Amino acid sequence: MNYRKSSLSLCGAALLALLSGGAFAATENLAVDNGSVATAQDVDPFGDGGVINVFGFRGSVFGGLVVDNSDADFYSFSVADNTRITLAVNTPEGPQFGDDPVVALYDLGGAQLAVDDDGGPGFDSLLSYDALIAGTYVAAVSGFADFSFTGGGSTDFSYQLQITAAPVPLPAPVVLLGSVVALFAVRRRPG
Repeated sequence: MNYRKSSLSLCGAALLALLSGGAFAATENLAVDNGSVATAQDVDPFGDGGVINVFGFRGSVFGGLVVDNSDADFYSFSVADNTRITLAVNTPEGPQFGDDPVVALYDLGGAQLAVDDDGGPGFDSLLSYDALIAGTYVAAVSGFADFSFTGGGSTDFSYQLQITAAPVPLPAPVVLLGSVVALFAVRRRPG
């Protein structure tokens, strides 16, 4: 069974890499425990456009061909300071099959920084968080009702976790102030 899991994971990763359009693609490693912040699976580096796509599983999927536990799945990655981290969890089968993921962002100390349920289309999850400090952060995926991300909640679905890192946009007043300063600098030149 482990051979089949590894083969499916590799096939899933290859397919995901083809579909991800230059973004880095990873697959949940079902052979190791990634059920906590301390044991998070490292999915660095970011690919083109600051995107990592992770393909994972919860419970028993594909007619029982792939079996994972009902623990939350944790993935670590590193970002620079002043980075907007966006976590989107998409389930290919969607709400008609009761797929209902929840997603959270943690720091390495285990503090939950943000959590979302149903912020994306259907029952899918979507959250954004502005990381002002560079470092390693951890994304967690679980099923509905497991808001503590300790295991349980709804299971039996495959998912794609898309982790995006982009510079935090400057607030409009800062941009306006920079334009005014630049305008005065140009007008004050002698000549």
